[in-house]
Amino acid sequence: MAARKLLFEDGVFHLRHPASSQFDKATFTSKVLPNGRIILWHLLQAKPGSLRILPSGHVDLNGGEGKWAQFTPVFHDDGTVSFKNFGNEGKVNLAQATDWYLGYDSSGDITGRASLGPESHFKLVALSFLEKAMVHMYRQGADVAKDAVFMEDVDLTLSQKQHFVEQGFVHVPNVIPDRLIDDALKVINAQLLTENSMEYNNLGHLVLAGGVGHSPEIKRLLYASPAYTLAQRLVGRGRLNRPGGGQVALRAPEPGAQHMMNGKGWHIDGMETKDHSSFTLLLGVTLSDCLEDYSGNFTVFPGSHRVLSEDLQHLVHNNRPAATIMNKEHKRDFGKPVQVKSRRGDIVMAHHKLAHRGGANYSPNIRYQIYFRLHHTEHDALKLASLSDIFIEFEGLRNLPPPATGGPPRPASTPWSQIPDPSPTVAGPRPSHPSSVPPPVPTPQDQPRHPVQGQSHLVSGQSPTATRPPAPQAINHSQPSARVPPAYPAYPVYPPAPVVPGGAFAHSPAPGSQPVATATPLPHTMQRPPPAAVPQGTQAYTQDLKTLTDMGFSQEQAQRALQACHGQLAPALDALLEGRVL
Repeated sequence: MAARKLLFEDGVFHLRHPASSQFDKATFTSKVLPNGRIILWHLLQAKPGSLRILPSGHVDLNGGEGKWAQFTPVFHDDGTVSFKNFGNEGKVNLAQATDWYLGYDSSGDITGRASLGPESHFKLVALSFLEKAMVHMYRQGADVAKDAVFMEDVDLTLSQKQHFVEQGFVHVPNVIPDRLIDDALKVINAQLLTENSMEYNNLGHLVLAGGVGHSPEIKRLLYASPAYTLAQRLVGRGRLNRPGGGQVALRAPEPGAQHMMNGKGWHIDGMETKDHSSFTLLLGVTLSDCLEDYSGNFTVFPGSHRVLSEDLQHLVHNNRPAATIMNKEHKRDFGKPVQVKSRRGDIVMAHHKLAHRGGANYSPNIRYQIYFRLHHTEHDALKLASLSDIFIEFEGLRNLPPPATGGPPRPASTPWSQIPDPSPTVAGPRPSHPSSVPPPVPTPQDQPRHPVQGQSHLVSGQSPTATRPPAPQAINHSQPSARVPPAYPAYPVYPPAPVVPGGAFAHSPAPGSQPVATATPLPHTMQRPPPAAVPQGTQAYTQDLKTLTDMGFSQEQAQRALQACHGQLAPALDALLEGRVL
């Protein structure tokens, strides 16, 4: 009776057979036709299709509602179901009997020529809550963001949340189902092989054309997976906006000699504008493995979010452009960066103020990554306060228990500089730079809200021969388990470089004191005559000139930079920030 109910009432299920796991991760829904036959539609693929048996006996998922895709279910006493194909009714099957059934041959391969014997007996398996939520999201098409489901059983561990606080980022493995990744890669690769596949955006960066970043396949990575719920576990339930797309970030292989990355090659997103806090949380989705250094890895400078927030606070208070923080002469050196080693389906969430960069790619493969920039729903009202309290927009981290090393929990409204260091070996207030204290050791509290086991790729169409190694921490909550997640990788924390005398930034004032009223002026070591007049023949040039002057550069500097960079805004801005044009 359970199989009959799944087939005719619930209508969404997996097909399982002891002879093969080929359909184990496929998700089907049934449609009952007026003649009593059913169609088995395969969900979670870019092009909708139904299961069908061709006249040759081959089985595929590209059918419609014709006779090759129509089946009559036959229910057995053991709760299994056989599917008799209408299009091939009366034909001789592999057992030399009549009628063709969906099943497996003696080699374990799927066939449409099976008999009514055990080889055609399928078990229908109901979907878990998470799978149903994913199916629901997938069916929304272009409106996937509208009814995004908050997955109650999905949460970060305590050590992952503490890692985000201490280091400014967290790497969560095994989040995105393979089927969603495959669909995203299809639309990206299809665009890559079209004429004019790339275009320049308004900042002069070469990006994928065709609006792929706003396609349903890209948005499903966030909304039809646990990723959006995990982001809310940091920012707060219902406290995130719903972006209409993501950045398709491709990094091509770099031929030639390899160069080590230094401690000054970082940036903060949005610093090319005058907005010091353009969003709240960066969420990256890995679409291709980055398991070795210099594979195009997302690269971070752990702990830098605390330092840079104080630097920005000082600049903003003294009415200086936020982009000054990236001036080459005064840019902080955070030492050797960390290249996050992530697998396909992993996500990385990073604080907006965390210094990061795109890693060099010396592998032979294109690096595929998607970035979503998420805002707290009250971001505009909180952005100024976020410079002094860098977690004011992260409601999910309030009242966070202390690390295993001891110390009080972090009060919701206390600036970081007032929080005592949890390490018993360090006395006094927490330093205003990344601490050298190692990440906290996981405790029994590290178990997720509902402990988990297994893979999260519940609805993928992954081939059984393409299994991936088990992730260190899975987040599928479909079955309970007492397993304690292993320790999170101990990413090192690097101390900041010493402040150069006469540098551009002073430390933020001590809590409770008056802010510093003045700041050391930027040096101007070279005086040059005014540049020759740059032709202003286009409206784009005038707009680029205004953009640079709005950021605090003089009209003369802006003109000189645009002239030196042939009118290109992004290179001109880089030249100004790095001090190459004065």
